This record gives sequence, structure tokens and C-alpha cells, in this order.
Amino acid sequence: MAKAEHWGLFDDLAASSEQADPGIDTADLAPGAWLALWGLRYRAALLRARVPADNRFFDAFAANGMLPAARAIDALAVALGAAALRPLDLRCPACPNLSADEALLLEACADGALFGAAAARRLTVEFLPPAAARIAAHFAAAAGTALAAAKLGWRAPTQATHGWMRLSVAGGLH
Repeated sequence: MAKAEHWGLFDDLAASSEQADPGIDTADLAPGAWLALWGLRYRAALLRARVPADNRFFDAFAANGMLPAARAIDALAVALGAAALRPLDLRCPACPNLSADEALLLEACADGALFGAAAARRLTVEFLPPAAARIAAHFAAAAGTALAAAKLGWRAPTQATHGWMRLSVAGGLH
């Protein structure tokens, strides 16, 4: 995808896609990682438009039985939007490639679920000041834990902990 097609977190951060892709196609993501990525991307688009989380955002998670993950991802995206030290490469929901920033955020969610918020904070300090990284790590861990409780956890973005399943398209996730 061309650089101009990627969305920055806010309008003034739109030139944010200078990092190389980690080589992961979003079609290869474990279901929980994919849902977390979709949520982060969609919420970042809403933040970019300065719009609060809408029904589509929450309905997509609710349709898949994971409303607690929606709340955590909403809070994580707001924390990132408010305190990022640099422009983050959070792409549009339809982008087929995972950015390095997105991969790091997914890893923070997975590590937070497996090892606690301190493990997630180790990753969030890459783009947040220490106090904001501590808060964001809490939300990343909460999102990962909620997805793991719904049997959509992952060890790495492409390694599901509980087999594969198809997410509900009723929530608009396609």
C-alpha cells in the first residue's frame, strides 16, 4: 500500500508510515490478534476524525462475545492518541499489511495477557512516556486477557492459543 494511503493517528501525524512492514499479512493473523488490530485501526480512524467510539466499534466486539476487549482497546487507542512521542503507523482497517507499530502493539496485548502489565509496558515504552506507557500497558494487558478469556488469545500474532475460528461478520468484520 502506498505511503499516502496509510492513516496516522491524527491529521497532523498522517506522514507516519516510514517504518518497514514486519512482513505479516493481516490474513495470517490469529483471530484474536486480527480483532485487536481491527479495533485499534478503526478506533484510530475515529480519533483522527475526533469522533468518540461508535456503535459499530462496540457492536463488532459484542457480536464476537468480547465487549470487555472493546473497552480496553478503546482506552488503549485514546492513551496512544493522547501521549504518543512520535507518529504511530496505525493503518486503515482494510490495509492488508501489518506495520511494525501495529505488530508491537499486538505483542504488548499478548505479552500482557500471558505475563501481566509489566511485560506489556516493556513494549509500550517504545512510543509513550513512562507514565503513559504504564497506563497503556494496563489496557493492552486487559485487552489481551479479555481476548484470551474468550478463547481468542495468541502467543504471537500468527499463533492462536486455541485453534482457529471464524469471527462473526454480523459486526462488519470483513
